[in-house]
Amino acid sequence: MRIAICDDESIQRALLKKITSQFFERESIPYEIMEYESAEQLLFHHEQAKDIDILLLDIQMQGMNGMELAKQLRRNGNRSAIIFVTGDTDFIYDGFHVHAINYLLKPIDDEKVNDCLFQAVSLLKNEKALLLQIDKDIIKLPENDIICIQSDGHYLQIYTDKQSYRLKKRLKDMEQELSAGQFYRISRSDIVNLDAVARITSKDIYLINEIRIPIPKGKYREISEAFMQYHFHGGPTK
Repeated sequence: MRIAICDDESIQRALLKKITSQFFERESIPYEIMEYESAEQLLFHHEQAKDIDILLLDIQMQGMNGMELAKQLRRNGNRSAIIFVTGDTDFIYDGFHVHAINYLLKPIDDEKVNDCLFQAVSLLKNEKALLLQIDKDIIKLPENDIICIQSDGHYLQIYTDKQSYRLKKRLKDMEQELSAGQFYRISRSDIVNLDAVARITSKDIYLINEIRIPIPKGKYREISEAFMQYHFHGGPTK
């Protein structure tokens, strides 16, 4: 497991390195930790960072900040598990755009770091992919790439950041293949990835690819609770 710590405060980097080292040694997982004092330094060594499994990333840095770095890495195809470190909760909703695992609020807590690392390792070990029959081709699509799925008659339209796929399948059957909790069916014709939700209003859900999906009448509270449960309590509603 390759872990990168990017923080412009040397004391903070040292603390994160110590806690992270203890976690991986305790879990008996081989690891390598790399340290960077700026976003620019990390990009110089890892333009796409595809060789980094977990990225502990400070948001408020001089020069390019951590959120800008995360967005650039994602545009370059990076799939690292990102854990943000910040002293300001104002950035939390921005993190959904880059599929951040979680946030560590300063001053950081050992137990919280361990929880985030465990979550990241579990995600990396169990990343799920779907096999889609598109015409005569079989496509392997990582589940986390899916933003939403919409029903159109006897067909489904599956949207990702970069493209969409159309296949003949019932929404009910697709729903059974997806991870419970992360994917939520908000109507008879729409399933959304809760990791891809940018904003929820009383009338609409806005996704990171700028798709807007109307919320059925009377469903706002249920959808909001599912969203909060998934992101802040680690699982689906009961």
